[in-house]
Amino acid sequence: MATSLRARRRSTIGIGGAALVVALALVASACSSSGSSANGTNGNNPATTPTTSGTAVKGGSVVWALPAETSAGYCLAEAQLAISGEQVARAIYDTLTVPNSKDEYVGMLAESVTPNATNTQWTIKLRPNIKFSDGTALDATVVKNNLDAYRGAYPNRAPLLFKFVFGAYVKSTTVVDPMTVQVDTVPWTAFPAYLYGAARVGMMGQAQLDDKNNCAKHLVGTGPFIEKSWKVNDAFIATRNPNYWRKDANGVQLPYLDQITFKPIVDSSTMLNGIQSGNISLALDDGAINIVQYRSLAASHKIQLTESQKYPELAYTLFNVTKPPFDNINARLAFAYAVNAPQENKLRNKDVSPLAQGPFGPGVMGYLKDSGLPQYNPTKAKQYVAMYKQQTGKDLSFTYLSPGTDPEGLKTIDLIKTYLSQVGIKMGVQSVDESQGINDVIGKQFQATAWRNHAGFDPDTEWVWWHCDSPAGQPCDNLVNFNGFNDAVINKALEDGRSATDVAQRTKDYEDVNREFAKQVYDAWGWYSDWTVPAQNNVHGIGNLPLPNGDQPFPGFTSGIDPAGVWLSK
Repeated sequence: MATSLRARRRSTIGIGGAALVVALALVASACSSSGSSANGTNGNNPATTPTTSGTAVKGGSVVWALPAETSAGYCLAEAQLAISGEQVARAIYDTLTVPNSKDEYVGMLAESVTPNATNTQWTIKLRPNIKFSDGTALDATVVKNNLDAYRGAYPNRAPLLFKFVFGAYVKSTTVVDPMTVQVDTVPWTAFPAYLYGAARVGMMGQAQLDDKNNCAKHLVGTGPFIEKSWKVNDAFIATRNPNYWRKDANGVQLPYLDQITFKPIVDSSTMLNGIQSGNISLALDDGAINIVQYRSLAASHKIQLTESQKYPELAYTLFNVTKPPFDNINARLAFAYAVNAPQENKLRNKDVSPLAQGPFGPGVMGYLKDSGLPQYNPTKAKQYVAMYKQQTGKDLSFTYLSPGTDPEGLKTIDLIKTYLSQVGIKMGVQSVDESQGINDVIGKQFQATAWRNHAGFDPDTEWVWWHCDSPAGQPCDNLVNFNGFNDAVINKALEDGRSATDVAQRTKDYEDVNREFAKQVYDAWGWYSDWTVPAQNNVHGIGNLPLPNGDQPFPGFTSGIDPAGVWLSK
């Protein structure tokens, strides 16, 4: 699944990660019908997870703050959504599958997703009696049309990133009967995860799918809420879907709330003030400075706070290895050894988030506590600076692209500049707005940049960012491999991990990817995300609504939380 670029991040940054960007998420893991049920925690930080005692009641409205606007809209096959957009999408649309607390993909709109013996043919059986917000029925035809739109095979839609995700790997889609779709693919163990795609692969109604002029703004979904109005950079208002198909464990029709007003608030201090004043009911926030304040407020019972460090995404410095100086591994090693990451995390991130050792966070297949990543060592950094000059005849210098103008992010970049100067690396800074920064990265018009990506779903979902079909030694033919590397070890491990069905083998494959990244230093990893949901004390049901089959929900917050389960006490 997949994709998108944008999103504005505030004070959280990585060894270079500042404001920013990114994207996507695909997902994967094996589809499973297993599950547990029961009430309880969702596996998040127990110290700050609020209690959920009490019986949910219906009614009321909330103001829900998000860290960015999704100004390009919600024509899902073509949209570029980060977490803010994904949260709104979860209110309007449902996906075919959804991850549970074990990172297994179970049915949402799909009653079942069944593979053949080789994982090359997938039979999707839909739940009956589900309607879109315009009254039309969810059936096999509209699902096939949606899947074709994502893979670039539907005449009215022109996907960009999703073509890289599905295009070459989904061979055909077929309507088997009114409620069954067959999808033929390459051998693809993680395919059910792509049907969720970080809440990105929702099913749009036929009217929206065919709307050539207003697909991004006139939203038609099967989700718990219906679009009422949207004023860009002000508010997206969604009202309760009176015909929503899901019920809670007590048989009460969802959602509980009458209305949600999503407010994009890009300034971190405004977000914090809104929570403190009560003007904001709840928010999604990963800013370290704010999180410290939220924890203090929660400790004094002025608000409640739910945090998730499981299945995280990460912030880091992205190197362009297609041009100097970072086409030379000595330059990358010099950078990695020069930055005092623990100190940077303490000074700029308040130690809120764990330092990253690789692209896969805790809980994600392929995660390693020690990947072999270079650690802070200024003596070694100076040695690699000297080796770079010996090989190239040039001093090591470059320009760091800051895609965003957030003051906190720029302070972190200045700190990196200080570390580098101490070992003889000269670093300039180019600050541009986020959209320009993304364009520069796509066009590889950068040397190093602050970046955020790789939401913690199945590692196969990272294929789109790293895999190259062109032979090793030749330029990578993947336009969204922003680093520009073409690594035979990573290519093979991704290919093996995609087709393997054995969990142990897949784990080894992605550990190999992890170690190769550390060896080649294609990126300077920063830290894993800590997404939080600060909320007023009368807001309940945050991230703990059981799935349609009774399973507990996925504990990671990198694609937001299920808005259908949020309720207000009187």
